[in-house]
Amino acid sequence: MLTCRTIVRMFVYCLPVLIATGITPADDWNYYEWTAVAPDVVVARILGEEGRSPVAVAEQVLKGGLEPGDEFLVDLKSANKARLSHRGKLRLLHGERYLMLMEQEPAGRRKWPLFSLVRGVDGAREIPREGEQAVLDAVRTFLVLHDIEDYDRRWERQSDLLESINPVVLRTVLEQFIKFRRGVPGQIPSILPLTAHPAPDVRSGAVTLIGQIYEDLDIETAQDDPGVEGELIALARRDPVVDVRVAATIAVAHLPGEGPVLILQQISREDPDQLVRYTAQKLLLEAADPAPKD
Repeated sequence: MLTCRTIVRMFVYCLPVLIATGITPADDWNYYEWTAVAPDVVVARILGEEGRSPVAVAEQVLKGGLEPGDEFLVDLKSANKARLSHRGKLRLLHGERYLMLMEQEPAGRRKWPLFSLVRGVDGAREIPREGEQAVLDAVRTFLVLHDIEDYDRRWERQSDLLESINPVVLRTVLEQFIKFRRGVPGQIPSILPLTAHPAPDVRSGAVTLIGQIYEDLDIETAQDDPGVEGELIALARRDPVVDVRVAATIAVAHLPGEGPVLILQQISREDPDQLVRYTAQKLLLEAADPAPKD
């Protein structure tokens, strides 16, 4: 039976990740995770009519043995046949451009080589109308990361990417650090400037990661950092985006000292949005009824 405390803890721990990533658990992988398993990654335009194996041309080759201008067949039939029952069929429309994860099938008696879609119906994504270059640059960055065999070195490189100017890279790296709880205090100087980023999901990710870092510290030995505390409180109180205020409110709760409780009390009474007030009230309840330590 779920207790009130259990419900609160589920809310507090799950909500920051969903806010920071901008996705729900049913949505697709981020670009870093999505591209991890593909031998070939290309930007392709569909030339043939929609069918079982439409013809496509490689416009950009991000990974693999194709060359720009090469034509090939996409095994759409197999991807759709293997899809789960609740998934709709993938359609590759004539003239449209897609980012594709592919793997070449054995040679046969065909005019063009045949490629299957890695991840099946999830193996092709439309190229975004805006921000195309940022997405493709981010994918190139992530493909380089996949080639780093040393696990710790890969995380070190992701830490370096916290200073990227590419918003797709930033939101993805923040998501990875939050998801796997890899944040450390030494990253805070790189993360803190992101709390002023123009993209709300980057701001949410930054404050969530900072809050997670403070949460993982020994609360008895953690020291106040006026710059961090002031920034989190300012976002929790005044950011124009509700999701950012929610994420910042949760992060404030992980700061050391007695100050966070007073701030949460103010937010629970004064914030104009019900979700933010509700979040602060839940956190106050959690603080008043802490879970026993393992």
